[in-house]
Amino acid sequence: SMRNREILDAVGTTAAALSLAGSSFIVLCYLLFRELRKFSFKLVYFLAVAVRASDLGALLDVLSVWMLIA
Repeated sequence: SMRNREILDAVGTTAAALSLAGSSFIVLCYLLFRELRKFSFKLVYFLAVAVRASDLGALLDVLSVWMLIA
């Protein structure tokens, strides 16, 4: 039903926003603290950049659906 779709969109949007905030924090820490720029943390950094791109795509997808409905 339409109500279930709205609930799923809200949960997905919330999850994507929280994930975007967390991955942005990782990217910020990597850029601010030079001592974190080791190979192992570099892998985490690139993963966080990829997750940010995925989250932005999810948020834009939900936003485009909302714009079509409105």
